[in-house]
Amino acid sequence: MLQLVQDESVIVQDSVAWMLGAICDSFPEIVAQPSVLPAVLSALDTGLSLEPRVANNACHAITFLVEGVYELAEDHLGAKETEVTSNALSSALGTMLQRLIAVTDRDDVTESNLRSAAFEALSASVQFAPTDCYPMVLETTNVMLQRLQACGSMPVSRRKRWRLIKPGGDWCWLDLGGKRVEWRQR
Repeated sequence: MLQLVQDESVIVQDSVAWMLGAICDSFPEIVAQPSVLPAVLSALDTGLSLEPRVANNACHAITFLVEGVYELAEDHLGAKETEVTSNALSSALGTMLQRLIAVTDRDDVTESNLRSAAFEALSASVQFAPTDCYPMVLETTNVMLQRLQACGSMPVSRRKRWRLIKPGGDWCWLDLGGKRVEWRQR
């Protein structure tokens, strides 16, 4: 099924991405298995570069995946553990964050609610990051803050500035996530 994300038909690609989201949401314990996870991550990575409606569903699948994998790790905390220090996505989270940031730069990001889906996936990735991924979370937060600052000083029309700043609420949420992480590391 995962190979079908590369099918020539956008309808098939979209259906596979949507189905991956449903599977990640309902069965994270299956998706997080070491024999399954790399193929799922590869399919989602491919989905992020496809048509906006497919990429939108890939973003939603990532949102479900990061939350589900975090909750699985949380369910297995030891009696004295209070935080998830690592999970099945720890080694892949940095690449995933970079790919999601790249999605926000796409020329077609305004189609099919792709921008919102990408920021939702970024936000979930920050919110459900295990402690071993905090440096990546801080780096992502800094990148987003730099972009927001650059947007505020651009000499563009009012309409274009609104288009650029509109996702600012999502960036601020990422900033809050980064501050939470920064505070916890002190």
